[in-house]
Amino acid sequence: MFIRAEEYSGIQSYLHEARQSIKQAGSSLDRINAIKNREDTDIDALKTCLETIQRKLGYVDKSIFECKE
Repeated sequence: MFIRAEEYSGIQSYLHEARQSIKQAGSSLDRINAIKNREDTDIDALKTCLETIQRKLGYVDKSIFECKE
């Protein structure tokens, strides 16, 4: 396969731009993944907090109804 010198330069430039775009996409995916991980951590903390509140409300309900009997 033969490539003319002017075409080689254009192809080389195109490949460089493609590599840069792929590198930027990888960086974007890394940032998105980091955000997702922080959100997952926050959601887990919220879930734990809600479970604690639910357990305490159950204790309060049980305590109130046992006192009435």
